[in-house]
Amino acid sequence: MLATERLASPLTPTGAGETARGMRGWSLSAFFGTPLGMAVCFTGAGVAGLGYAFLTRRDPLALLPGLDGTLVCGVLALLMLMAAGRTYREAVTALVPIAAVQVAVCTLSRTSLPALLGLEALVVGLVGLALSACANRAAQQRLIA
Repeated sequence: MLATERLASPLTPTGAGETARGMRGWSLSAFFGTPLGMAVCFTGAGVAGLGYAFLTRRDPLALLPGLDGTLVCGVLALLMLMAAGRTYREAVTALVPIAAVQVAVCTLSRTSLPALLGLEALVVGLVGLALSACANRAAQQRLIA
């Protein structure tokens, strides 16, 4: 292959591609704009939030019943939107009002905000990673068949 020939890359949606000598067209913004990149970010943020909460609070997961309800509401909303055929980005965007309610209630009740948002981000990220793995597996099956 010549150095000037370009390869198609899923990380560069603009079609810049990568050359045979290196990854010239690859960028972090292109990766984090994909569902896999978003899932990695959410998982990392969730782990960081939970780690911070466990280091700074004595009992970070002692949540009020209403906060537990908002956590369940966020996870169920994500799953229902994904089952309804929405994209991962649209489903995550729909969780913003739920996260705003969680922030308000945590602020008023003086409970651990990093633990709650970290737990929600971890679940959202793990769901996104599972969806990316399923999508990649389906794409590989189409190539084999």
